[in-house]
Amino acid sequence: MPRLVALCTLLFSLPAFAEDSEDDQTAERERVEASLEADMEAARARIRALKDRKREEAKAFAQKWRSRRDEERAARMQPTNWPQQPVVVNVEPCPTCDVRPEPCDAPVRKRSFYAEPRLGWTLLNRRSGGVASLSLGGLVRERVQIGVTLNVLYARGAGADNADAGLAYGGIDTTVLVLNHRFIRIGVGALLGGGAYGYARDGGLEYGSLFAAEPHANVEFRPLKWLALGIDGGYRFAIGGPRASMDYRAMSGPVVAGFIRFGL
Repeated sequence: MPRLVALCTLLFSLPAFAEDSEDDQTAERERVEASLEADMEAARARIRALKDRKREEAKAFAQKWRSRRDEERAARMQPTNWPQQPVVVNVEPCPTCDVRPEPCDAPVRKRSFYAEPRLGWTLLNRRSGGVASLSLGGLVRERVQIGVTLNVLYARGAGADNADAGLAYGGIDTTVLVLNHRFIRIGVGALLGGGAYGYARDGGLEYGSLFAAEPHANVEFRPLKWLALGIDGGYRFAIGGPRASMDYRAMSGPVVAGFIRFGL
């Protein structure tokens, strides 16, 4: 009899045990789902933070690149001969006498002088001849070359009675650079000045004064900062004095010369 009673009690308690087990499984499943959701949210937050950091790094890099580009443009636009900003030298005081020298705020000037020998060809009284010249000058504001030039010409049979003749003239030579690159330069300019002509005649020397104007253009290649190789071409307009024995058409003619420039 007692065994029968215990068996009946066990049978009646089985549904309650089943309900408790089902509630525990539901609670465990909800806990696991909440944990997974929290992990997913944490992962999404880490991804967002990583994206934000990468975006900030990209912005900082772009800003740094733009600042460097602007500095390089400003440096290229700033002339080298006459800096816009004064150069200030910071010096430390003497440790023994406590005397501080005055800073030097004078602008630093870049040397821009040049020497240019030339050798070339010309026409004098429709006769072919040679020309040798020397130019000395400097560069002003990166675009204008101003100097003095001396030309000496000689041609056989260019004078009266097929005598040898020559010209020597010089003056102020100004050239404007239409292209001023590190390795190549192109310029146009003119020489204004005067000189003298001469040729042998009747056992003596016939000579006189002249005025010369010579527009020209040149192209030069610069393999080094202080050395340039180039070619110059122009036309010489020469007019003699009041008593000139040589016609202006005879003294005028084209000039083509190669040159080597030292400096600039």
